[in-house]
Amino acid sequence: MDENKGIDSCPTNKVHLNSVSDNADQDSLTWKKPDTITQKVIGFFQAKVENLISFTDLGMISRIGKKIPIWLSIVSILTTINVWYMERGSIIQNLSNQIDKQLSEVTFPIQWRILAYEQILLWTRGLFDSSNSITRDEYNSYISSLNLKKNFPEIQGISVSFSLTEANISQHIEAVQKEWFFDYGMGINFGHSEYAPVTYIEPFSWNNLNVFGFDNFSDATRKSIMKFSQENDEPAISDPVCLVQEKDGVIHSSFLMFHSLYGKKVPHTTSDDRKNNILGWSAVAFRFSDLIYQISPNWFKDIDLRIYDGTEEDAKKLLFDSYAWKTLQSRFWIKKLKTVNLANREMTFVIRSTVEFEKSMHHQEYLDNIIYTWGLATFLITIFSFIFLQSIIRIVEWATHDGLTGLHNRIWFLNWLKASLAHANRMGTSVALMFIDLDRFKHINDTYWHHIGDELLRQVAIRMQECIRIEDNIGRQGGDEFLLAISDLKNSDAASSVATKIINFLGKPFVIHGHEMFIGSSIGIALYPEDTRNIDDLQRLADLAMYSVKNNGRNDYSFYSIEMQKSSQEYQMIITALHHAIEREEFSMVYQPIVNVRSGKIEGMEALLRWNQPELWEVSPTKFIPIAESDSEIIGSIGKWTLRSVCEQIVLWKKSGIEVPKISVNLSAQQFLSETLVSDILDILEETGVFPHQIGLEITEWTFFKKIASAITIVDTLSDLGFEISIDDFGTGYSSLSYLRHFQASKLKIDQSFILDIDTEDGRAMIRAIIALGHNLRIKVVAEGVENLLQVLILKDLGCDYIQGYHYGKPENADKIFPRLVSTNVTSIIDWNKEI
Repeated sequence: MDENKGIDSCPTNKVHLNSVSDNADQDSLTWKKPDTITQKVIGFFQAKVENLISFTDLGMISRIGKKIPIWLSIVSILTTINVWYMERGSIIQNLSNQIDKQLSEVTFPIQWRILAYEQILLWTRGLFDSSNSITRDEYNSYISSLNLKKNFPEIQGISVSFSLTEANISQHIEAVQKEWFFDYGMGINFGHSEYAPVTYIEPFSWNNLNVFGFDNFSDATRKSIMKFSQENDEPAISDPVCLVQEKDGVIHSSFLMFHSLYGKKVPHTTSDDRKNNILGWSAVAFRFSDLIYQISPNWFKDIDLRIYDGTEEDAKKLLFDSYAWKTLQSRFWIKKLKTVNLANREMTFVIRSTVEFEKSMHHQEYLDNIIYTWGLATFLITIFSFIFLQSIIRIVEWATHDGLTGLHNRIWFLNWLKASLAHANRMGTSVALMFIDLDRFKHINDTYWHHIGDELLRQVAIRMQECIRIEDNIGRQGGDEFLLAISDLKNSDAASSVATKIINFLGKPFVIHGHEMFIGSSIGIALYPEDTRNIDDLQRLADLAMYSVKNNGRNDYSFYSIEMQKSSQEYQMIITALHHAIEREEFSMVYQPIVNVRSGKIEGMEALLRWNQPELWEVSPTKFIPIAESDSEIIGSIGKWTLRSVCEQIVLWKKSGIEVPKISVNLSAQQFLSETLVSDILDILEETGVFPHQIGLEITEWTFFKKIASAITIVDTLSDLGFEISIDDFGTGYSSLSYLRHFQASKLKIDQSFILDIDTEDGRAMIRAIIALGHNLRIKVVAEGVENLLQVLILKDLGCDYIQGYHYGKPENADKIFPRLVSTNVTSIIDWNKEI
């Protein structure tokens, strides 16, 4: 049971997410103009003009000013020639890279969606594997929990067809008709040896009534793929079909995905087993074009996409066409193909460049026009601007304003703030300093790219300026952070009013290049002189108040309070104490049994870390572990110490003559993704003399999902070495379920949040499905957080393999757990098998 969860800390270091004007970490495939020479020239002139401002010798200013146009003319010509040749040489390669990237961005979500359909069929199979009699209401409840209308609107229906013969088809029809479905089976053409009528169909809408009772074996396409799924025991997609739901009789590039069903404890490992014991099939019916548009309706704005059924560009097998080829022309005609396998069906994706896509790479103007017209004209205008001394005004503006938003920059703002504080001191008034940080800006910046993020920051600046008086001031701190000072305050109500107005203004939708987006703002407020008389402390306290808002839900404002200072000090105290905890021997380990639900024997234990700090007393793992994870050096040292301590304890127990069960150790995300993880673990085992098969490693499901490819490699390596791998907190990371079959995991640990709902029908259905899913993948299932006998009884009935929780005792140190290891059976504590 992982007790090291949650974050209760106040970070002291921030990483600012800057816009394109401040960032250097843009996508490496995005083409940038080679303007290094231009940047050097601008920097040179900026330094010259800044020096000129301090000169009193006007003659020197005049002499240098006369040279500026000549310098600019030479640099402009050389830069234009340099950019022309460099850009012409790089543009085609850049376009090819972008098309490759676009192709991957198109195919990946479709593969992901098909995997989601497979997951639905696997869970359906798990439902039928849990019981030999699934009622129509139970099936309806399961499908309703999927929320198809919201999550999978392209799915026309999910159905179950039972395998019937001439001997039992009439009995089956009569049984269904007794459920008040009097028309069921009326369209079945009798006289065949096999039937597969649709008995369950959801959603049970008017459109799907045509499907109810339809014999799938009456259609050769459907029957063929159903037999294929049965023979191979895996999901499979049919040829394009005309769905029964389609009233116009036209094939809308629709497909059916089938998977075979067998029922509870029915063998289906061999081909003969599957042939003799088939119960039926579950199916997902979907329109392919609807699937594409539901995943991303904006794919086809600038790209030309066609999708074919099969491995070739066969016009007769065209499934989808964005129609861009008929209306747009391309200069470079770059075409990329990719064939992907979707549930045993291969499809070919073709993307071709368009003039709109190529223009989007160059910010609305194409390369030739930029070089010969806009670029040359801009440099000529700049030259004449410098001749008339407009360059000096421009440089002064650069020195005092933010180049992206037009707001004052941080340096100028702080100088203004100093003067405002001095004025407030003389007049006996107050000044409110607001530290404003945008919520969800990083997500928008990463999703829509930096040029959208830049425009969003500009519009944010405009809205915030509408919220303040002319005597107040606002500046850009950097990235998505801003500073706002309100002067001549009589009380704090005015600051509250302005903060509320900013939150409301920024809470309204922004529309940028056709994209509607929403952000929020977290505002921290510090008052002069009430909170401090020092300008640096004023910024720090406002920043501290802003982080308090972030930690309490965002999109709000808060004034600085002494409690925030205490929280920050507590964070710093804990992080400092953690640096010395190992050398001061403040850490200890406790162990909690993992019990076999059938035999009642202790077959494993989970090792949990405890910290008894003399100055802080005993600190909860849910508090100090997240803080430790914010420092890679600390969490790395703690992880090694934990594993070494467990190995040393195993050696001590073995010397006492007892058989030590497998002991599981939690790996943090930092540890798991470390490049030295495997070597560090093997070094500790070699040092202590413990073997890999004696150790279990627990990794949370969310840790897997952070870096799927790396996680698969690491897990495979550890499994091959003999370590038992457990997926902790299973069920809280739905998106990674499709990758479960790729991991060599030995155990799934059902998150304790599911156990809390075990007394409800929906809760039991979810746990039953998870257990069935694990068993189908030959993975044992452990239930965490089991606290009473009722939960034990239910879990045993649902087929759970192992149980862990306070029902068998809290985590205990090595001395207290020793007597229980001698017997390795919980009946010495609770005779639960007898009660069962």
